[in-house]
Amino acid sequence: KIATGNVGSYLVWQVVQLGRSPEWIRRLRAEQAGEDSPGVPDLTLRVIKETLRLEQSEYLYRRIRKDFTAAGYLFPKGWILRICVRESHRLPEVFDNPGSFDPDRFAGREFSSSEYSPFGFLRHACLGVPTTHMIGGWMIHHIVAGHDWVVVRDGHPVREFRHWKHWRPSPEIVVEFRPVSSAPDA
Repeated sequence: KIATGNVGSYLVWQVVQLGRSPEWIRRLRAEQAGEDSPGVPDLTLRVIKETLRLEQSEYLYRRIRKDFTAAGYLFPKGWILRICVRESHRLPEVFDNPGSFDPDRFAGREFSSSEYSPFGFLRHACLGVPTTHMIGGWMIHHIVAGHDWVVVRDGHPVREFRHWKHWRPSPEIVVEFRPVSSAPDA
């Protein structure tokens, strides 16, 4: 149930982010027109990564196994530590213009797990990375091929009060879809 909710929410975020920035829809469509290799195309993967960076990262909780000090603060054994992954994906010293949707930030750059970790990291990382990439790529491929869309009413993200829940698009968001064949020339 949690995985279904997470992937479903991610797919809605993907539509919302692309609908806020229709130039990326056009770029994805151009990439598809020249696609001649199997797998997830490069721009598609960058869109997936950028959507995850902005909208699908959550908090990680870890129980402290031994006392340690960081930045002058003592973290005692037994305490629960919350790692704010979503906030770390918005650090300007790591991501230029961190609040903007820019899949090209992943072009030619690999971020370390301490900089970018939407699925967690090390032995606690989510096993759903390939599945999420596959489903996200499949949706991008099929929806971009036949539709244009734009967010016509936006809203603030919402989050249920549970540590495993992701931020979700506002129920106030309205997206307008139209078939590509009836889209006005850009």
